[in-house]
Amino acid sequence: MLLAYLPNMFLTMYASQIGSVLEVGLLSLALADRINVMKEERG
Repeated sequence: MLLAYLPNMFLTMYASQIGSVLEVGLLSLALADRINVMKEERG
């Protein structure tokens, strides 16, 4: 964006923040699934 290769849009300005939020959300879902699987295996 600084070198004017990409247009100055909302998505290009906040792409790294949006990606971080998606990554945290997916990792939390995966962790919750893993915890539920471990609970089912235990009892």
